[in-house]
Amino acid sequence: MKNINDICFIIQARTQSTRVPNKMLKKFADSNLFEIAINKILKSSFIPKNSFYLSVMDDELIQIAKKYNVNYFIRS
Repeated sequence: MKNINDICFIIQARTQSTRVPNKMLKKFADSNLFEIAINKILKSSFIPKNSFYLSVMDDELIQIAKKYNVNYFIRS
């Protein structure tokens, strides 16, 4: 069985959806879908924070990653 510290957890997000543009940033329950997903991972007692990454390319999403001080990489 793999050690949990050997696993990388990634949330991929973008704002250029063709069917629902900016859906990750739309207001939802006093937040947005992107921040709700980040908070769920950060509150997990199972997932180590240093193994959690955001895969983003949009400035708005990068700013949210910085706000929560989580690892992120800029994808193409």
